[in-house]
Amino acid sequence: MRFGIFLCVVILLVTQLRAAEWPDAATRAAAAKSLDVGESAPDWLVQSETYGFSPQPADWQALAESKVAFVTHCPVNREFFERCHALGIRCFPYASFYQGFATTTFQGVNLKDHPEFIEVDEKGNLRRTSFWESEDAKNMYTICPACPEYQDAMCKWAEEVMKLGADGFFVDNLSSRSPCFGVKFGKHKHVSDDPNHAFAMLLDRVRKIVRKYKADGALLGNSANPVGLPHEYWKYLDADMLESYICTWVSKDRWYDWSGHWHEQDVKLQPLIAAGKQIQALSYLGHTGYGVREDAFFCYASARLAGFVWNGGVPLSNPDTAILYQIRLGPPLGAEQQQGGVYYRLFDRGFVVLNPDKQKLGTFELPEAVKFSYLNDLFPRAGDPKAMIDLKTAGRKVTIPPFAGRVYLYAPSTQSELQTAAGPTVTVTTAPALGEVRFRVDGFDYWTYSGHWTTQYEQGPNFGKFMVTFDRPGKHKIEIVDTVPADMKTPAGYGTSQRLGEFMDPSQPTKPANRKFKFREWKGVVSSTQPSVEVDVKDSTTLTAEFDVQDKK
Repeated sequence: MRFGIFLCVVILLVTQLRAAEWPDAATRAAAAKSLDVGESAPDWLVQSETYGFSPQPADWQALAESKVAFVTHCPVNREFFERCHALGIRCFPYASFYQGFATTTFQGVNLKDHPEFIEVDEKGNLRRTSFWESEDAKNMYTICPACPEYQDAMCKWAEEVMKLGADGFFVDNLSSRSPCFGVKFGKHKHVSDDPNHAFAMLLDRVRKIVRKYKADGALLGNSANPVGLPHEYWKYLDADMLESYICTWVSKDRWYDWSGHWHEQDVKLQPLIAAGKQIQALSYLGHTGYGVREDAFFCYASARLAGFVWNGGVPLSNPDTAILYQIRLGPPLGAEQQQGGVYYRLFDRGFVVLNPDKQKLGTFELPEAVKFSYLNDLFPRAGDPKAMIDLKTAGRKVTIPPFAGRVYLYAPSTQSELQTAAGPTVTVTTAPALGEVRFRVDGFDYWTYSGHWTTQYEQGPNFGKFMVTFDRPGKHKIEIVDTVPADMKTPAGYGTSQRLGEFMDPSQPTKPANRKFKFREWKGVVSSTQPSVEVDVKDSTTLTAEFDVQDKK
């Protein structure tokens, strides 16, 4: 998307902003028309400052104490929706039209029952999710958005969710789609030969369902990179997520250079902000050496400089971040400003300031618009005498530590009602625990979890096993395909195609393979030396495939 040509429009819109007022609907509509991005988001979303993420029962008090405008990743539950609405908070359950599960029913669909919904690659194979290795998302597959029956199924599910009182959806995994060869191989039909257009058609259908039930409802997305989102998607989205914003769970330092990356993205996205589209900044706090509170204030200040709505990826009750959800700075008094290398933005009730320099203190002189006696620095804990700054005695210069941000001021059930009542689960384990071993359940292939990278290689609690949850009790055929498991090709790090080696031990994926394994027998609810067994799964149970171990010669 070419945002540069619209920069002059943005500057004009900003200079015309009246003090302490949000941009009006007519101004946003004109900007949206010039960008060809559909219509502006509703007022409440444009004016949002913070939001909640995956609320749990223990968060209810903090949610009630907060001023978040909405929550995402919430349960599909009428009572939950009603209680949030009583607090003035809107609800957006999670959805993904990119991938689905073959292990359980998700959004009304289990892919083992609907393989025709799965995207087909150029060789005729079912296309795995792109997170298969990077996040060990085994037995998940990429959906073909052009499949008309899949679109109908998702619209049916969306309508049921909206009937329960949701305010829209948070649609994860947005990106430019790859070609599907399902038509070529006779797997399914397509509503369009252009996969991006087909996906946009599905977004359009779902958004119309949302607006059918909620006039001010919204469709929120997550591409993780709004600058690169396919342009057509914007016509049917009210917001997109900028994920791993500055802080992320795969890095021990703040990600990328702030001035050269994050601030540059903030600037590029201003035309969309002016058009009434919202950007959800999601930081993952708790992984750097700066500490949660320092990271939280830095990320929050950066987001509010740009007008983004923010969440830090930790519970709202976290004492290092709670205050940031309990305030509302109100409408902006103008655009972001810079003074002596320090960035700040004034709002009706306070301001944010950010110092991107990693070595030097930052200082700036309070502008004349700040005509108050005191500043309340929110970084010190409540009750700390340093929190209240007397401008008459301290002067009008504000000092910011290096590489820091600062902010100043002048329970219902979570059980999804639409999720099919969970039947019994069969857990298939390997002994010894082996990763990436292929089994087959009722004719569908499953692999054992094999671990993944964060800042180190994590085998995780499910290493060497997989689980399948059935809708009801019954008999199932379970067989081991890899009777002699192959050596693993362990990736060298998160998201990389490079390998630690071609021959890694499936029981210790970061070590060279010096042993070989051969299936010996089944143990558990059935005992057999045959690769294939029939299991009567009446209750959740465990079945173990035992292997002989020999040193390689």
